[in-house]
Amino acid sequence: MTHMMIDTETLGLEIDAPIVQLGYALFDLPGNSCRSNVFHTYPGRRIEMTFDTLLWWLDQDDDARRTLTKVSDRISLEDSLIRLSDVHRVENVECVWSHGATFDIPMLEFWCRRFGIKIPWHYRSTRDTRTILWLAGMSHEDIKATVKHSAEADAVAQAIAVQIAYGRIGRMP
Repeated sequence: MTHMMIDTETLGLEIDAPIVQLGYALFDLPGNSCRSNVFHTYPGRRIEMTFDTLLWWLDQDDDARRTLTKVSDRISLEDSLIRLSDVHRVENVECVWSHGATFDIPMLEFWCRRFGIKIPWHYRSTRDTRTILWLAGMSHEDIKATVKHSAEADAVAQAIAVQIAYGRIGRMP
């Protein structure tokens, strides 16, 4: 059974915030490895962000800030959602995870609707890392990304944390 961890990097916290990175990791439960990819996106519209968001990004590590300026392989958000949908279908993904139930997945669903793209996952197949980590006695400090606030690195670290948590608690109904 293939699971997909999704992570986004955005220029705001609103549902329609510009997404500049969409990363994912494919993994199995139980398991101890995963495959990942990232889409560097451009929003295709005027970018508006709060001063607080700008200051937050400026306060991040150099590696995280560099991901914002990477332009060589940047594609539209619409194309990245289509590609994500294709990966979801081809890999026969059973569950889609994100770190929190109210940000990444709802935002991607908003943008899918905006572009007229069918949401690739069923609403019953979404999962939240914070819940499984809590059940396993873990916290967000147990997620060890190689580069914090890089969508691909965060997705991989979150997937590994879910695998560890799953190993601690076993299969739940």
